[in-house]
Amino acid sequence: MQQPTFYLAAPFFNPIQLSVVEKVETIFALTGISFISPRLYGTVKDTDPSAIISKNHEGLASASMMLAWLEYPLGEFERHADAIYPLKASVGYTDGFGHYLQQTVLHLPDTGVAFEMGNFVAQGKPVIGFHLNDFNQLNVMLSHTCAGIIKGFDHLTKWLQRGCVTSEVEPWRGNIT
Repeated sequence: MQQPTFYLAAPFFNPIQLSVVEKVETIFALTGISFISPRLYGTVKDTDPSAIISKNHEGLASASMMLAWLEYPLGEFERHADAIYPLKASVGYTDGFGHYLQQTVLHLPDTGVAFEMGNFVAQGKPVIGFHLNDFNQLNVMLSHTCAGIIKGFDHLTKWLQRGCVTSEVEPWRGNIT
């Protein structure tokens, strides 16, 4: 079986995000897995956006699997010193008479990651979801887009070392919203 080439779909807009993306890139390199990382194309600040989009489309077309980071850690000014907090949306439900019934916290990925996931699935290619934090709510479109979910750097490393077999990763088991 030929080894896959991964497309790494992840935000890299603040130091926390960048450190996670660099760690995943290092894991790919150390395990000998070929990967495409949009971070390596440059940023919108220093590169023409249309050139970045063109390179992203080329990467999405040439990769055979995707690792999609399902969290969006907030920047330095938005977080507590040592914790990584994914972007969250609180959704409250009422009974129609103003009585509050329930609040659900959704963990949301970067919008670019969601776009890339949809593009990849439309091509009939598998997406593997990746997260670091514990959460049990995921959007139905995201949860069912992922062929499986990997939690943490150790799990990712072991899975890549075993050959990246899609059937060896668990599907989403949390709540669907």
